Formats: sequence, structure tokens, C-alpha cells
Amino acid sequence: MINDEFLVKIETIIKYLEKNGGYNYKLYNHTCPDFNNEPDSNIVKYAKDIRDYWKTLKYNDNLETYIIMEICKIIMDNLNLFALNDSKLIHMKEYCKSKTEEPISPTPNEILMKFVYEALLDLFSVNLLYDFRSIE
Repeated sequence: MINDEFLVKIETIIKYLEKNGGYNYKLYNHTCPDFNNEPDSNIVKYAKDIRDYWKTLKYNDNLETYIIMEICKIIMDNLNLFALNDSKLIHMKEYCKSKTEEPISPTPNEILMKFVYEALLDLFSVNLLYDFRSIE
């Protein structure tokens, strides 16, 4: 993964700078340089700041994506259970029964939005959403 490759490279740069005088290479704050004052950092600190910033971006993005996938998995599992329940997803089931002789094709957006609304209402109406992730 390119994110991991970047982190390996930045770690290599940090180790090199630490061993080869990077702490002695002083830097001024680039946002408001004041050359009358002492440098506020060094190149090693800058490299570590970049690494930490990248890790934060990578972790948050991947964690958010992972959690979204978990949420989708729980919703999918419960909607599949609803397929076995005659009192859930009623309009969707009626629609599907009326289309048994037709080839499967994309559902028109207006109809699909009604099914999404129905599915969300059914999901909200239950006291417990089953979580089968640990079973896998």
C-alpha cells in the first residue's frame, strides 16, 4: 500500500537525519520567519511532524472506512433477516413479486429511495440489531 511505503521512507529519512546531524540543522518557523530570533525547530522535528501528520490522516481515514464497512455489514445482515419476516420490507417484497417475470435491472431511483426509507424505518423499529461479525 502506498501509505505504508511513504511511512517506511519517512522513517528511513528520520533515522538518517538523527544519525547525521539533523538535530544541528536548525529551521525557522516557515509561517512567520523572524530572523532576529533563534530557530524554533530542527529538520528531525520537521520530519517527525510530517510522519505523525501522515499517520493521523492514514489512521483516521482507514478507521472511518473500516467503521463504515462494519455499519454496512450489520445493516446488510439485519436486512437479510428482515427478508424472512413477513412484517418487514413489505413494499420491497411486493415490488419484487410483481417483477418475477422480468430480467433483473437497476431499480428506478424514485422507487429505490422509497425502499431505502422503508428499510430505515424497519431498522429503527426493532429493539435489537443483530451483529454477526464475530461469527465469521
